[in-house]
Amino acid sequence: MGLYGEADIRLNTIIEQNMDIATSQTGKLYYLMNLVKAAAEGTSGTYFRPWEKNHDGWGAIDSKMRKPPVSETFIFMMATMPFLLLEVVLSDKIFGQGWGGFCLTSVVIFATVLFGMRLAKRWTGLLNKPAYNLLRAMNFEASTGFTVIYEEMRLSVLYLYIMQRKPIAWQERMVKIIDSGKNLPQGWKPQLPDFDSHLDDLEYDDDEFEDEQLEAYEEE
Repeated sequence: MGLYGEADIRLNTIIEQNMDIATSQTGKLYYLMNLVKAAAEGTSGTYFRPWEKNHDGWGAIDSKMRKPPVSETFIFMMATMPFLLLEVVLSDKIFGQGWGGFCLTSVVIFATVLFGMRLAKRWTGLLNKPAYNLLRAMNFEASTGFTVIYEEMRLSVLYLYIMQRKPIAWQERMVKIIDSGKNLPQGWKPQLPDFDSHLDDLEYDDDEFEDEQLEAYEEE
C-alpha cells in the first residue's frame, strides 16, 4: 500500500522495545528495515497505486510489458566488464610488474567490482520499475480478490514471466480470481486496521507512563 513510513516505525519498535526475536531472525529484520528505508527514499510518495485506473504506473507497464525484466547480472557485466578488461590490459604500464603492481591492480579491480555491483543494483531498480508495478498489481489482486489488470496485459511477456516464478498455490488463486471476474468497485479505497488497538486491551496510558518515569527520575 506504500505505507513505508508506518512500516519503518513498526519495525523500529521491535528494536526500541527490546522484543524477543530469534537470533536467526535478527539479520532478516535489519535487512527488511534497510529495504523499507530504501523504498521510502526511492518512491518519495510516488509509489504505484493499482486501484487507480489513471495512475501513471499503468502507462509504464504498457511500455515494457512485451519484454522480460532486465537481469542485474547482465547490467553488471555490461557496466563493468569493459573497465575490468581495460584495467587488466593497462595494469603493467600503469602499476608495473611485481608484487606491488599486482596488489595495486587487485585493489583497483576490487573497487571496480564493488562500484559496478552498486551501480547495477540501482539501475536494475530503475529499469525494472514497470515490472515492480505489475508485481504490485498482481499482489493487489491476490490479496483483495478483485481484478484490475486488463486481458491484453495478462497475455504479455512480462506478466507471464512473473506468473511462472510464483508458487503453484499462488498461481491457482490468481486463476480463480480471474475466472470470477470481480472488477474493482467504483471508489474503492484501501482500509487498514487499527495497529494500536492492542494498547487499549493492555490499558496502556502514555501520560501514566510518563509520570512513572518522572517519579523515578526525581527519586534518583
